[in-house]
Amino acid sequence: MDEVLGSRIREDVAVPPDRLDEMLVALRRIARAERVPLHTFAHLGEGSLHPNYVVDPASPRAERVRAALYRAALDLGGTISGEHGIGRLKRGYLAREVGPVAVRLLRSVRAACDPDGILNPGTLYPPPGDD
Repeated sequence: MDEVLGSRIREDVAVPPDRLDEMLVALRRIARAERVPLHTFAHLGEGSLHPNYVVDPASPRAERVRAALYRAALDLGGTISGEHGIGRLKRGYLAREVGPVAVRLLRSVRAACDPDGILNPGTLYPPPGDD
């Protein structure tokens, strides 16, 4: 199937439970607009969603789907990471969720705990000069 459709991309976002219906509508809209198969697993009581879509992960379409998914979650008062963390894939979206002041605070806490920058460098923040 990978040769025909691409790879399955697993995502993790969350929205307030009372906004789940709006998020599910947004997911269907994104899937239709980008012409990707999309299925969602969820922990409905807490608003945590795991949209899975099939696309070539290196394609511009994969990034468009990802960006639209994160934007929809944030626009509904949610988060880009319901339970699986930020990491390299989502780090470019962190500032949109928490704001620049919070990012500076997070960086200062990181510097205090890891002054040499040896613990998972580049995972949550781009390397210095790349952001």
